[in-house]
Amino acid sequence: GMIISGSSSPDNIAPAEASSIAAELGIEVPCLDMNSACSSFGMQINFLAKMNPETLPDYVLVIDSETLTKCVDYNNRNTAVLFGDGSAAAIVSTKIPSRAAFLSCHFDSKPSGWVKVGIGYDWYFNQDGNAVQGFAIRQTTESVKVLQNVFAADAQRFIFIGHQANLLMLKAVSERRGIAPENHWYNVDQFGNTGCCSAPTVLSRHWEELQAGDRIAIAIVGAGLSWAHMMLKVEENK
Repeated sequence: GMIISGSSSPDNIAPAEASSIAAELGIEVPCLDMNSACSSFGMQINFLAKMNPETLPDYVLVIDSETLTKCVDYNNRNTAVLFGDGSAAAIVSTKIPSRAAFLSCHFDSKPSGWVKVGIGYDWYFNQDGNAVQGFAIRQTTESVKVLQNVFAADAQRFIFIGHQANLLMLKAVSERRGIAPENHWYNVDQFGNTGCCSAPTVLSRHWEELQAGDRIAIAIVGAGLSWAHMMLKVEENK
């Protein structure tokens, strides 16, 4: 096995957060952290997808956890009200079949925008709100468009899950791409922005609702500036 973790709010700078998680679980396996802020889940899946399957263990535990409420300045009401804490975990494999499989995964970044959003050594979140929201809407819309062009025709349901930063932003993307409200899944209204675990927690909370023929478009953005989009295909139970 292997454990990959990622967090913008780790308990320790070193060692890897994955190591402390493995110790708590009593698992002796290779552990590493991979962090691209809110897009970490997509980056981690993209990394595994590019590996030679024969070099990977049968199962990889991917864990994304955030305690972002410790990283906000509560004197700044523009950001203090935005965030929540959460955690998501997925067991993935490049060898063992499952009823849900990633058909595609893409990760990219625009490093020239790295100063627009982040958490500094003071452990406080900071961002250029207008610039980041504009980037998030444009890039998420483009990511969904790419996935629709390739996969929507074969979908029984084409479902959109975005980075849970802002409900108005997510609804704007849905409207631009013609996604029906019932096919837009989100939880930002309940938990706020939970960083790298936001999109996977939405998927987890709807896992029992997945139906054969579903295509789940996951389009997420993060600091860096970074973004990822993935297409998850659901088949009959195996």
